[in-house]
Amino acid sequence: MVRFDRIRGITLPEMGLYVGLLAIVGLFVVGQWGNIQSGVRTEQAYAEIVRVKTAAEAYRSAPAQAGSYASISVEVLADNGYNIEPFTDGADENVYGLDVSVASSSDVDATITYQFDAEADCEQLVDRLTDAVGVKGTPACSGTGPHLLTFVIE
Repeated sequence: MVRFDRIRGITLPEMGLYVGLLAIVGLFVVGQWGNIQSGVRTEQAYAEIVRVKTAAEAYRSAPAQAGSYASISVEVLADNGYNIEPFTDGADENVYGLDVSVASSSDVDATITYQFDAEADCEQLVDRLTDAVGVKGTPACSGTGPHLLTFVIE
């Protein structure tokens, strides 16, 4: 005679509970996917901005420039061998597929402009760049799409 009380397995209610829990976790992950992608792009944008800022400061410090930002641009930085990846191919396209630029606002200051497609991402980088070393004044976001992050470096 076979004893059925020794056969082990998962009951139908237990299986339903496991599937239900996995569905809830899956819905949470899917719901947060946009935030995860936005956070990754914001980090990439910050890295690009820091690279351009650092290259511009190095450009100004070069003996040929004698402390001046005159004639600075993304193209000039790329042509002179400054590390401004991914902008060294001549395309000033940032992680959002939009423009980034550097221009001389005076011999001692330069303005960096970085375009975003999401205002929240722009505002997040304003917070990170406020009071950063070498940033003059307070960075600002403007525009309704694309959103422009503009700040002056000294």
